Amino acid sequence: MTPHRGGKIQNGRKNTLNIRPYIVESLNYLRTLGLFRLSLGYRLARRFWNKGYATEACKAIISWLVELFSYEWFVMEKEYYIPPSCLDDIRSFAEKENLPDVIRIVSKHNNGEISLTPMEVNIVVDIAMLWRLQAELKYPYWDVNHPNYNPEHERKFLSEQEERWGKIAMTFGAELDLEIAC
Repeated sequence: MTPHRGGKIQNGRKNTLNIRPYIVESLNYLRTLGLFRLSLGYRLARRFWNKGYATEACKAIISWLVELFSYEWFVMEKEYYIPPSCLDDIRSFAEKENLPDVIRIVSKHNNGEISLTPMEVNIVVDIAMLWRLQAELKYPYWDVNHPNYNPEHERKFLSEQEERWGKIAMTFGAELDLEIAC
């Protein structure tokens, strides 16, 4: 019989120490202290782009991690880019309306690059939808199909869209199937 590293063979299986509970317990403790964050990234040669390889690998890794720890353990974040001027608008709106969670969310950005959880994305999108509603109330005759169409309303409405909620809609629109952009 050849020697095996890592323990004796018993009942056809290697007798090894199961350290999984200790790893999970340690990572849970670090997480409660706010000291543990897991990032998942990838880099592929261009010839492998748009073939689904990275997506499939990321899904497999995430499934494995969820199975290892539990779904509640994870706060999934995704990187986005929102123009800093738009984030500044959101911040001033949040300060004016006394919305501390929104201030905290937009304060996380680094020159427009921001990592958001799905819940945080919904909050930012809600603000964009509120801005669109405000613009519609200010310029009710912006739509050419409206019987009282006013080109000046259309110009101002589209200007606000370009400056404010349109940038948010373009960032999250495809992901959330938004209809807040014109």
